[in-house]
Amino acid sequence: MTHKLKKKITGILAVAVLICGLPFTAFAKTNSKSFSKGEIKDNKYVNEYFGYSIGAPKGYSFYDDKDLAEFNEVTEAFIKDADAVKKSIDAGEAVILAYAEGSDGYSNVNVGVSQGGAEIEKLDDKKEVYEEYVDAIKETLESMGFTVEKTGVKDEKIDGEKTYSLWSKSSIKGIDLYQKQTMFFTDDYIMTVTATTIGEDKTDDIFKEIKKLS
Repeated sequence: MTHKLKKKITGILAVAVLICGLPFTAFAKTNSKSFSKGEIKDNKYVNEYFGYSIGAPKGYSFYDDKDLAEFNEVTEAFIKDADAVKKSIDAGEAVILAYAEGSDGYSNVNVGVSQGGAEIEKLDDKKEVYEEYVDAIKETLESMGFTVEKTGVKDEKIDGEKTYSLWSKSSIKGIDLYQKQTMFFTDDYIMTVTATTIGEDKTDDIFKEIKKLS
């Protein structure tokens, strides 16, 4: 795996970890459709370009454009501008396109997009992508002050389709953090979905809300 690709994916996964919302410490497919940043419909994030929707479980609600812009530390005008978002991603930035927060204020699901799909398409097994970044996730969590108890790659089925996920259990100040991430590859882009729950592992419940679009 190339260093360039590793840097790209580490970027989006690290962002997913860093923005989990805790206050304690500061195979690729070709798509004929045009790139889309997706939209929120009926408390679901829908992205026809990647071909998936991500629902918000009971008690979760998605940020509006204003909150999402603040979360990304960009202007609201930027987050609403699909061309500007695509240009930023094409320049190597990872952008969070959707974020839903649980009623506890900490648990969440977020969706980020970055580049890298064209290089990933050359890999024989996408599991290699996940295995490359187990250590990166562990190091990121530890750098934030978490004690990492377990991390690994899991076989996953999302809406009946076989894939993989990165899973971790860590803790800080006696509070358990569970996190699971999966990636979808289309053309030159990667969409990463990250589920984070506190106290109890409910990441599977969040992943059940990920559906393929017909």
